[in-house]
Amino acid sequence: MKTKIKLISISIIFSTATAIASPQPWEDKTEILKTYKAGTEVIDNGIIYQCKPWPYSEWCQSAAYRPSGMYGANSWEKKSDPQPLDQQRTLTIALPDNLPNNAIIEFIDPNGGIHKVANNQVTLTYAKGGSDYTIKLEGGTGEVSPTNYTVTETSKSPVLSYKEAPTPPAPATQCKGEVPSDAPEWKKPSAWPNDHYDGNTFVSYKNGIWQAKWWTNSAPDSGDGSWTYCQSQTLGTLNVTVSGLNDFNQFPLKLNDKTYTISKNGAKLQLGKGNYNATVDTIVNVYDMHAYLPTITPSSFTIDKKGDYPLNIAFNEKAIGIKSIGAQVEFAEGTSPNPLPIATIAGEGYSASQQLKSNNNDIKIPEYGSYTITPASYNVDGKKYVANSLNVIDAMLINGNKIKYQPDNRVLAGYMPVSWNQPVKISEAAKQGYNIALPSFIIVDGGKPVKFVDDHFLAYSTWNNSASDPQVIEKIKTDIELAKTQYGLKYVLASIGGERNTFNPAGAPTQLVADQVISFLKTYNFDGIDFDLEVVPRDVTKEYLVEFIEALKAEMPNIIISGAPQVNNVGGTLQYVNTQTDQVYNAAIEKGLFNYLFVQEYNTGGNYVCADGSLGTKTQAGCYDQTSAKFIINSFYALKKITPKNTLIIAGQPATASAAGAATVYNGADKDDPYNAMANAYKALSNEPQFGGAMTWELSLDATNNYQFIKSIKPVISN
Repeated sequence: MKTKIKLISISIIFSTATAIASPQPWEDKTEILKTYKAGTEVIDNGIIYQCKPWPYSEWCQSAAYRPSGMYGANSWEKKSDPQPLDQQRTLTIALPDNLPNNAIIEFIDPNGGIHKVANNQVTLTYAKGGSDYTIKLEGGTGEVSPTNYTVTETSKSPVLSYKEAPTPPAPATQCKGEVPSDAPEWKKPSAWPNDHYDGNTFVSYKNGIWQAKWWTNSAPDSGDGSWTYCQSQTLGTLNVTVSGLNDFNQFPLKLNDKTYTISKNGAKLQLGKGNYNATVDTIVNVYDMHAYLPTITPSSFTIDKKGDYPLNIAFNEKAIGIKSIGAQVEFAEGTSPNPLPIATIAGEGYSASQQLKSNNNDIKIPEYGSYTITPASYNVDGKKYVANSLNVIDAMLINGNKIKYQPDNRVLAGYMPVSWNQPVKISEAAKQGYNIALPSFIIVDGGKPVKFVDDHFLAYSTWNNSASDPQVIEKIKTDIELAKTQYGLKYVLASIGGERNTFNPAGAPTQLVADQVISFLKTYNFDGIDFDLEVVPRDVTKEYLVEFIEALKAEMPNIIISGAPQVNNVGGTLQYVNTQTDQVYNAAIEKGLFNYLFVQEYNTGGNYVCADGSLGTKTQAGCYDQTSAKFIINSFYALKKITPKNTLIIAGQPATASAAGAATVYNGADKDDPYNAMANAYKALSNEPQFGGAMTWELSLDATNNYQFIKSIKPVISN
């Protein structure tokens, strides 16, 4: 993990009269050779770096040697240290009404950092004199204005406007040869120069036909001059007629991947050239137990010229019967629940319940519609057991028929910045599926009272309200209660440490430091503490960590303790480390003092682990390092050998490609579909008792990415 404390812009004053260019934000120049030369200065994560002399300069343009990345020091020399920014503001942005649905407004800070507007809000940091931001549009072909904004303590939020891009003016006569009406749709090439479009190639793009002027892998509307607009794309009118729908006024029609709402009186849809598959789901009315079964004519069609195209949807009304489906119930090993748990069957406005027994169960369910069978949990000897749900469509089980109970110990944990990026409330995270929240970071400084970094938790206040303000404390406690009672939150664990280390006992008596930590946890109704230890002071030894955790447990017996070690090659095996080959965690791990280990399975690349957990090489079949999602599987079997059975192993992954360095799943063989690859890897460990779930760094980045991490991983962890 990395501690991201506020940064201030760095101004460099030159005494010479000769103008010297300011360092520009670092960019990935892998495909543009020799762009960064010896002596070139760039800014990366608020720090100025200079490209080293030859031969090290040969690597400066490579993404693998990003200045702030794991291998950056091999080719870049750090020239400055970052300093904290003075202030931070969350602005509410009124987005233009005509902004395209897929468009995103970005604020680019002076160091090249990107801050996306999400839910009409963006959080920006600024220095005392103000900081200048560039406003950029992603996902739209028009223009947004203004393009610049200066944020200060009192500056008003910018009023944005959007101007749609004009229709390309180039006439068809500028294109060479006959312009085809069936040009293939433009698709983004994978890697230059092996994958590209040749000169004179025709493509269809955004309802237009374009022709490439020369070799290119850019989009036709990129503005780089490599494409010529030929003519508008052929459009057809789809005339949708509807019959037989009595009880509903409208329904969804899906054409390929796009859904349209259709009235029972029909509709006219304007469509571009292409092949279309039409689908309509059975419409269910469980209140009078009738269903409407659609017949679509034609179910597939091609629009290749101007004109009208017919589509008829005829519904056949039919009474809904009740069917039995077979489900296999497996109670957790060694348990016989009494009373037997109940399963709820719900969907389409229908609701019923049925008691579950071991092995074969005939579950009654309507023959049409989509339903979920949700088993209730049960308790044995004070321990809770939960099971997966089953999905049913038209009386057919989807994705298996087994209901399997297991101890309720799987977790989805997310680190939550308290004073940078766009902090997320704990209840918001829990609503998405995170059941352990890790506010990052708190400061432990000798025997002083423990505080959040900057004494802020910006998800609940502004920079004008400290986190130790009684009103803010109450907001946090109320939100935790909401998350636990309504959204399934297990624990809130305050995290200490990080890249810039916030854990500094400073020689204070162990009991005094423990007292301050426990007082902090109880103030906010937190459940425990997380040790994200990297480079730690000399007095934080493995013996001290044991002593400190035992002091915490003695004062708060039900405290939850987690650690976030990295992993590395130590003595020929994969081992837990805090940094490089330092192993401050080991003694506490061996004594079983941790409930969870949130393993940072990123940043320390090059350790190839084989299926049996042994270290191997890059060329060995079945051996993977952290750039492959399969490292999640293989590393589990390595770590299982050195982890007490009472400690759960949780594999941690970055929420997005920008959340960590080069040695991540986003930069290896799975980079084209990393979330699906990670989900499959986590799923492969679902039957391992010591597999505890998933962790991500960091939750705010997942939020700005539409929660892609949790949406992908939650189904395989929960079930």
